[in-house]
Amino acid sequence: MAIPLFSLQLRHSIIPHLVTIGKYDGSHHCLTAATSENKILIHSPHRPEKDISYLNINQKITALVAGKAIPNDEKDILVVGTVGSVLAYNVDLNSDLFFKEVSLS
Repeated sequence: MAIPLFSLQLRHSIIPHLVTIGKYDGSHHCLTAATSENKILIHSPHRPEKDISYLNINQKITALVAGKAIPNDEKDILVVGTVGSVLAYNVDLNSDLFFKEVSLS
């Protein structure tokens, strides 16, 4: 029988399949998920004073992935896809790396 290592009470509905894990500081895992309120929830259990943080996207989130994009950098970036844009975001520095509006035509 599986025993959970921790439990987390969320006040938001998480969108199925829009969940990822990233090491935004290069060493600690953070649970990242899209909410039904068009926000990105980031759970950082290693930071008790800032356990959960949010990014307001304000568009319907359709894709979410964390990974390495900069050679020789241990920190992951977060890539968010919406109906009308793609955003690459540095969570550790709280800054956009890339933003592009897109259209389906």
